[in-house]
Amino acid sequence: LALARRRTSARLVLSVHGTDIDEMQTAAKRLAVRLSGAFGPRAEVVANSDFTRDLFLSRFDVPPGRVRAIALGVSEFWFGPRADRDAVRREHTLDPDALVMVTVGRITRRKGHLASLAALRLLPEPLRRRITWLIIGPDGEPDYVAELHAAVDSAGCDIRFLGSLPDADIRDVFGAADFFCLTGVPDQSGRAEGFGLAYLEAGACDLPSVAADIGGVNEAVISGRSGLLVEPEPAAIAH
Repeated sequence: LALARRRTSARLVLSVHGTDIDEMQTAAKRLAVRLSGAFGPRAEVVANSDFTRDLFLSRFDVPPGRVRAIALGVSEFWFGPRADRDAVRREHTLDPDALVMVTVGRITRRKGHLASLAALRLLPEPLRRRITWLIIGPDGEPDYVAELHAAVDSAGCDIRFLGSLPDADIRDVFGAADFFCLTGVPDQSGRAEGFGLAYLEAGACDLPSVAADIGGVNEAVISGRSGLLVEPEPAAIAH
């Protein structure tokens, strides 16, 4: 696209997410960006959060006036009708008194599933026994997935891996749950959540979130209004 721009007078508008910026930091990719003039004078950059905008500006020499943050939103689908709550709970054999928490996202290290699991272990046993945790999403790094599965047996509560589900099924599960939980952690590679669309999808289905305050998550979850923001460590998550 950057090279083709030289053949037209049109503007070039590029949208970037936090992960995109991180992945452009290898020497070869930075060279390609520079030689192609990807962020040249007629390029405008749209970031998905203030955090991502600031991250981009810290990594690339682009005038701030050509970089804007436009927060993401969700489609009307997520506000649409859901299946009957009790029927969905029966379908998933959820105890009527269970406190159901749900996580949606790729099972990858930076999503923080293990931090949530460690937090569950810190809860008083009577409360822990009432919790059912539904984990939705495809597998990520094999070693991390194996570590998570191995740790589940020691959690002392009902944890279920539902795999990838169609959006309609996820919307129904949201309607049957009590809260959404996604507690991302700082990644050793430096990656962080640039925003967090899953929190908005849950919120559209009336679910509050428990979320770790890292990256741009505090722009997706408004603390005290649409959820609780906590430090990305087990004791804070358990509290």
